Amino acid sequence: MIEEDKLFLNVSGNTTDLFLSDFNESLDELYIPRVYVETEPPRLYSVKLGVSQDRSSFRLISASEGVVSTLATLDRRQASFNPVLNQLNIPALYAMDNFFEAKLQIGADVIKLIHLKPLGENIMTDSYDPDQSADGQPSNNWAIKYSNNY
Repeated sequence: MIEEDKLFLNVSGNTTDLFLSDFNESLDELYIPRVYVETEPPRLYSVKLGVSQDRSSFRLISASEGVVSTLATLDRRQASFNPVLNQLNIPALYAMDNFFEAKLQIGADVIKLIHLKPLGENIMTDSYDPDQSADGQPSNNWAIKYSNNY
């Protein structure tokens, strides 16, 4: 018998794109996979946003909840939502052939881009380390067990 809290998905090969958010210019859509919601227990969503007609904000197209281990911690490439501040932080956004960090403010009826900064380095490579004290590796308690992903 397998205990439910011991199950994990074993992903082999390069998994660095698992957390990559991207903007599709032809569709004017922003896809943000695996948004870590900072609640207790943590929650996980994949979100698709569309650019509003006046191009001043985003609108929610879809959001689907995923399964996350109760022991999961936030990955350095993973988007996160802070419910206290109503902010969505995106450390790895690929748009216009470049990598950005972005922050969105979620309001009652509008989603606004409040921060967009080009990254000096490719966040998806193993050499990216904004915090020299962190090794950038997920813990052994992650919902997804990594194998040779960097």
